[in-house]
Amino acid sequence: MGPGSPPLLCRIAAWGLTGTLACAILSLTTDIPLLGSFHAPVRTLLAGGVAGLSLGLLLSLGAAPMAVLLCRLSRDLLLLPPPWCRLFPLPVAATAGMAALIATSSPEPPPPLLRVALVSACVLSMGAITHLSQWRRRDLADAAAVALALFALALDVDMSRSLYREVHDLLGVISLTGILLLLSPVRWRIVRVAPPILATVCLGAVALSLTALYWVDDLAPGWRMAFTQQARLGPRLARAARALIDLDGDGFSPVAWGGDCDDLDAAKNPMSLERPGGGDANCNGASLPEVPGPADHGLSPATGSPDLVPDAVDLVVLLTVDCMRAEAFQPEVMPRMWALSRQGLRLERMYAAATSTRIATRVMQRGPGDAPPLSRRLQAAGVSSTAVIGLGNELFDGPTDGFSEVLHPPPGVEASWDAEEVTRQGLASLRSGRAGRRYLWLHYFDAHVPYRTQRGLNIPPPLPRLAASYGQYLAELTFIDAAIGTLLDGLRRDGRMGKTLLLFTGDHGEGFGEHEVMYHHVSGYEAVTHIPGVLVAPGLSPGQYGGLVTQLDLPATVLGGLALSAGNADVEEFGRSWLRLLRTPAVPLHRFVAIRTGRAVSGERSLSPMFVIVDGRYKLIRSLEDDLVELYDVLEDPDELHNLTAERPSKVSEIRIEGAIYRDLDRWPRAVLHSE
Repeated sequence: MGPGSPPLLCRIAAWGLTGTLACAILSLTTDIPLLGSFHAPVRTLLAGGVAGLSLGLLLSLGAAPMAVLLCRLSRDLLLLPPPWCRLFPLPVAATAGMAALIATSSPEPPPPLLRVALVSACVLSMGAITHLSQWRRRDLADAAAVALALFALALDVDMSRSLYREVHDLLGVISLTGILLLLSPVRWRIVRVAPPILATVCLGAVALSLTALYWVDDLAPGWRMAFTQQARLGPRLARAARALIDLDGDGFSPVAWGGDCDDLDAAKNPMSLERPGGGDANCNGASLPEVPGPADHGLSPATGSPDLVPDAVDLVVLLTVDCMRAEAFQPEVMPRMWALSRQGLRLERMYAAATSTRIATRVMQRGPGDAPPLSRRLQAAGVSSTAVIGLGNELFDGPTDGFSEVLHPPPGVEASWDAEEVTRQGLASLRSGRAGRRYLWLHYFDAHVPYRTQRGLNIPPPLPRLAASYGQYLAELTFIDAAIGTLLDGLRRDGRMGKTLLLFTGDHGEGFGEHEVMYHHVSGYEAVTHIPGVLVAPGLSPGQYGGLVTQLDLPATVLGGLALSAGNADVEEFGRSWLRLLRTPAVPLHRFVAIRTGRAVSGERSLSPMFVIVDGRYKLIRSLEDDLVELYDVLEDPDELHNLTAERPSKVSEIRIEGAIYRDLDRWPRAVLHSE
């Protein structure tokens, strides 16, 4: 250090306080207006501002020593030219790291070309900052820095937040770096302040920030939901704090609303498997009961028989449509399937077990956890099984385990079979001469992006809650419906329809921008969790059922159609056979149903787990990473626009406990994720 150099403490304080000021500018110009634009109450605006400023100060002061060290290393060891020290090396290093992560991530959306473009944009942005830092004209340098920060900020705000967290973080760091460049004169003024004064200011600010973070939940209950969903800087700072403080290395943190309840014990975290009598190992607020009952599994008392009479059915057909959301099941879109549903039972409150195909299809073919596959239960009873899958990759290896026959396109071919080919293969299998009772599963993939626009399908009229811009999606569903009509006609010609039990549903829904969710995998909202359900069986009175049902009911219902459910009593551990409704059509099957989903981290498959419970008219969504909770009345508010957590705290507590015990029982997410 030269004789005229400021003391080390002053330089650290200058970096920390300048970073705090930059965070305050971003919070006031971005987070607060964004919260206000969504009509957040004043207390939420204040809480968001206080949290963003407090987290910004703590992280800026914590990162300041590293910034000073990097400047020193660049000058003394790396022999880089002096202007590099004005490049704010910590943001540059963070940006380079995120760019490398995006560039080397698995080949999921964004596609490789977009990843290259993002990394190139990062390099160009930092190159621009390098150049700006050397300009002698400070007014031009400042204007360019503001333009760079605003451009990155505009992209951050405009892009959908449901995929690729790193992309938004990258844009946020570039915005912050541009503001830091603009604040360079302020930093050099702070450096010249007397060290005792700087130390007092920093210590006082830290104490004030910690106090504010401790009390903010009590001062503004429920503020974090809007803050996490709409703000940009604040949630990013909270995640950074959680990433920095994880003393036991289990991937979870107790700070910044993290879900870890004991950061000194790696065996205690939200991903831990809980054992009866072992206490609250997974930090969900409840201990696993020694002897759990049906109510703990979400089930209502069993009434009626789970089975049809023997020999009533010799064929069970399960039809599943990828990305089939409930609102899209309308007579204008799927006339053949709708007409069939009027001969059976239409299940109005059917929920997916998960928002990803991999987990949802696995659950519907075996139930949660380590339950034996449905196909092997059938095989033991002499029933052959055939699966016809419209996609030829390893995604369905687990769900089709144990099937007598599995038909799909050649492995590795992303171009799937269309609905006509899936139906043709299914009918050909049924007519192949295999004797005895059969189980046939057809999975249609046409409604999954990318759509086959070259087919020139007729687009149905727009639906009340699906805009006309979703026309191609609806056209694909109409194409699937025509193929299902061909299947039904074939079953009738072959004389099978009278002894067939038919089930129709989706694997999950599909988002079209609601709550900024595109496609599926992420979130617990109705668009991706609420799916259609139809049951057609001999002796079943036509109508609608308004009780809760789930894909976890499918194994018991398939077995029940062949009079095998009662002999496999464990198949109803988490689900109920829909055939119980044959004699008691209004009885509730479930107290509540559960959905496994996640919040996007990197791409569409790297998720931070979330758990959803639908109990009566209420739905509770809870994330494991930061214990964030949403509560909606989905009957009164089907678009889930009004979060009730602050208004119904007792209902939140009640459903949280139900969900906590249920998650302990079905061991989500670790058991399911590890079994894939």
